[in-house]
Amino acid sequence: MKNIESTITEFKLYYLPPELTYEFLVNGYSIHKGVLIVWADPRDKSILDFIDDLPSNNRKQLYVAYARTTRLKLYWDGNPPFGYEKDDTISVNNVEWIIEESLFAYLDYV
Repeated sequence: MKNIESTITEFKLYYLPPELTYEFLVNGYSIHKGVLIVWADPRDKSILDFIDDLPSNNRKQLYVAYARTTRLKLYWDGNPPFGYEKDDTISVNNVEWIIEESLFAYLDYV
């Protein structure tokens, strides 16, 4: 078993915008490589490929990821990294995705 180093962050549901809060409650969530995934469609696992393909220094900054079809919403510890800003496009499994929202997430640290 591989040890994963991570920072524990207290995450409160009200940090999410209303759309994501609804999806969180209805479709659930997962933690993958330290990133909270809010599911739009639990059968679509392509968000996991997106997270797997992120450079590790960027992945360490990503708190929350949400994808609906080919649109991403990302919430970061700090300003979004270059290439992952609003309206940027990225390729996931040879499909172009657009980053619809990419924001600094203000979270409480414990």
